[in-house]
Amino acid sequence: MSLSRIFNIFILMLDRFALSSEKLHGLLLEKDVKFLYHANTVATSRTLIQAGSLLSRHEVALKEGFQTKQFTDDKDVIHDVWDSIFVDGTDHHQFCFDSLWIYC
Repeated sequence: MSLSRIFNIFILMLDRFALSSEKLHGLLLEKDVKFLYHANTVATSRTLIQAGSLLSRHEVALKEGFQTKQFTDDKDVIHDVWDSIFVDGTDHHQFCFDSLWIYC
């Protein structure tokens, strides 16, 4: 399992299994993770900057803010992650340029 997938699971666990911020911090230290990354389009980032914080896609929709549509939005609602914020332990943008991925 990739490190970024592990962190996505842990972020979900914060809410569902009451993983304390202290335990999460300890785990990040143990894994030598120094940074967490979160990516958005420029348009969605503007909404978050105006809000002054990261928001879930659900929260942006409730506040009637702008966000770029994602192809997973409908499935995110079904799988109950629409109100979650995901972060990665690695910066995937470097891989986009190295691999010339079209989706970045």
